[in-house]
Amino acid sequence: MSDNIRLRGKYYYYDFMIDNKRYKGTTKTGDKKLAQTIADTIKADILRKKHNLPTAINHSLGDVWGKDDKKG
Repeated sequence: MSDNIRLRGKYYYYDFMIDNKRYKGTTKTGDKKLAQTIADTIKADILRKKHNLPTAINHSLGDVWGKDDKKG
């Protein structure tokens, strides 16, 4: 999806723009392939939120499988 990752020190960092807003941060990995996957996932999640679609992160397995994971 994007090729906006750079190695800085021991970690790769992502840096991209969506609707004239800059997003940047660390992937917390030195593995380039994994860093690219992380950056692509972050970018996809930002676009999903923009269009009110479910995101890949911050969901429990109960959310994914349609079950309530709360006990009570």
